[in-house]
Amino acid sequence: MASFDFNVHTTEKRRRYASALLRHSQRVAGRLHVKVRYRWTGGDGFYVTVDGSLPTMERFRRAITQEVRSYMEAAPALGLPRGDRVSIAVNFLRKHALGLDDMERFVQDVADRAAEFGLEADPLSYAFYAGTATHLTGTLRTLTDLLIAYDLGELSPAVLIEQGHTTVGLLLKALQPKPTGSQSFQQLVDDAVRSAIITKVIGITFTEMKNLRKQAKHYGRGVPQSAVDALIPRIIMGCHRLIAAVRRGRQVIR
Repeated sequence: MASFDFNVHTTEKRRRYASALLRHSQRVAGRLHVKVRYRWTGGDGFYVTVDGSLPTMERFRRAITQEVRSYMEAAPALGLPRGDRVSIAVNFLRKHALGLDDMERFVQDVADRAAEFGLEADPLSYAFYAGTATHLTGTLRTLTDLLIAYDLGELSPAVLIEQGHTTVGLLLKALQPKPTGSQSFQQLVDDAVRSAIITKVIGITFTEMKNLRKQAKHYGRGVPQSAVDALIPRIIMGCHRLIAAVRRGRQVIR
């Protein structure tokens, strides 16, 4: 479990609307197994705490961004002009996003420090940090977004597997000491396993992911959700280990 807190600064005049918005956020959070608590502090507005696992909080960030927009259109204005209502909503969403970003970075830092002592501590998170390998940032961000969308039931298993295959392939290539030429995805996986960058279990997981993608893309077969659900935790673990190796400048041994 993880937790962070922040203040939603507002005035007494705006208090009723801010309280209603936070109460709505609590209901959304509850559906996603996240706890949102808040209390009025006076001069500092509302003090808010958010508790949950990182994946559930990452799902909540996406869901609440959409929910707040709908809430502003449908909920009573409580005497506030639209500009004031927008200000409260933006303040809440921005503070929540910054708090979650800080928590994700903290968890990643702890995992990186553990790795320095030879300990495997993969973050239980959908957020992946590329460090100085900025050319990987966009692909990693897309994988994060699609993992969340899949969790919320907004994405098919086949699309997630395709993005997972693309992301893992790019990470594996980034660990090669020189251009990979005609090396296949499986050869890249085998290199990483042989070099002890990933375990045999993760290597097998990547192979299973490759096979599911091949069935869907080349043979028109459906991708079973149950199969994808079983692979996702190890795919996430594998991606964290690969990007950690990239950040540390490791390369495979051929």
